Amino acid sequence: MGGLVPVYPVARGGRGAAAGSGISRRRLGGGLAALGAGPLLGLVAACGGAGEADTAPAPAAGPVTVTYLSHLGETHPEGKGYLDLLTEFNRTNQDKITVALEEGRPATPYDKMLALAAAGTPADVARIDSTRSASLFVPGATMDMEAVLKRDRDWAKQKADMFPGHLENQVWGGKLMSIASYQAVQGMVYSPKLLSRAGVPLPKQGWTWTDFKEAAQKASKPPETWGLSFAWIMHHLLSWMGTMGASYVSADKRKMTVNTPEVQETAEFVLGLIRGNLTAGMPNTELFRKGTDEAVFEQNGPFRMPTYRQNGITDFGVIHHPVHPQKKVVAGYADGSEIVVFKGPPPARQAAAGRVALYLNGPYAQAQQCIRVTMVPVSKAAANAKELQDYLKTDPQHKAFVDVAFQGRSSRFPSLPSYQKIVNETITPGVADIYAQKISVRDGLTDIQQRTQVLLDEDLKSIS
Repeated sequence: MGGLVPVYPVARGGRGAAAGSGISRRRLGGGLAALGAGPLLGLVAACGGAGEADTAPAPAAGPVTVTYLSHLGETHPEGKGYLDLLTEFNRTNQDKITVALEEGRPATPYDKMLALAAAGTPADVARIDSTRSASLFVPGATMDMEAVLKRDRDWAKQKADMFPGHLENQVWGGKLMSIASYQAVQGMVYSPKLLSRAGVPLPKQGWTWTDFKEAAQKASKPPETWGLSFAWIMHHLLSWMGTMGASYVSADKRKMTVNTPEVQETAEFVLGLIRGNLTAGMPNTELFRKGTDEAVFEQNGPFRMPTYRQNGITDFGVIHHPVHPQKKVVAGYADGSEIVVFKGPPPARQAAAGRVALYLNGPYAQAQQCIRVTMVPVSKAAANAKELQDYLKTDPQHKAFVDVAFQGRSSRFPSLPSYQKIVNETITPGVADIYAQKISVRDGLTDIQQRTQVLLDEDLKSIS
């Protein structure tokens, strides 16, 4: 197992990857020059810091046009889904708002969004990944969404309708950095054929870690067929520990909780699967989508279903992640899509951008996007939308992922200013070393705890 290497979230089929940007050279050139002139936090002075009180922008009396950017361009299914929805919004909204979409067709990385804000030429509204809200908000590039939306007639209703955890996950220093438009809740994908061949019953609702391990032992034949395949080390572990109600970060986001008894128990369990030859660990990731019967179970999300089907893999089941034998919390790692509004534009454009954000957070747009790109809603009204419910009757595999959002809780990693350093540079390689048995579970988690707490303490200075 000494060849294990860390695998980062960006490897997830391009969901986090960005292609070239279509931003004009004049706008981008000025922005990059501004970033080069000083630290990134210099944006706070130019745009207003995360601690500055925001004033609710008043809506325009007449027509208004807002610009839209996205970290995913139109060549990505999720990026195209947004563009299609916003095209429909332009045709149907009664608020005299037009969303200019040309600069949203290519993908725009976050450093370019920050560069535009630093140059005083920000976009109005953007789609970003849920883990990146703080990387735009703390430097002062984006607005407190509560301040943007508090005058809006639809905000209170949509806010109250959202599943627990989504708003809390995006709060930093008492400010709401973004609002969600859909999520990707992970579950357990499995091969009915391999389980049946081994005489193992298919997993049922409420199945436990013990049930999973027994099934994997009976149905796997390593190295031809592994009991479990997984990717994204930090994320997969969060699904296991989420079934105990545990997380890597305290609820108030002031303490890392990496070396708690719950996390230690989880890491020991997964390490036992590796030692028991039930999983190859890393880097043998996502074996299921190869269609060669190399995995009985695979931890994955709804975003992977199109890949399975394109590869001719249609005989697969989906169920919630196996729960802890005693605590039995239904949980699965989740991230997703967020909408932000930028500081700098005139108040009328900010108010219009807020309306666009609410449209994408609304039940119609959520349901459409969930159908088009096999995602999961973030609110009850969207989940119960007739069109989505009718569609899910035709796709039980997709429905199983949606059911996880109804049944339990999303195991989320909060959007922190130092998310990339905490997750990609510290937790992921640290856990990989544990799995490679280079360090004990206790010592490895203690080391991760100490190093990530230093990073979080530094983050907290932005709101102290």
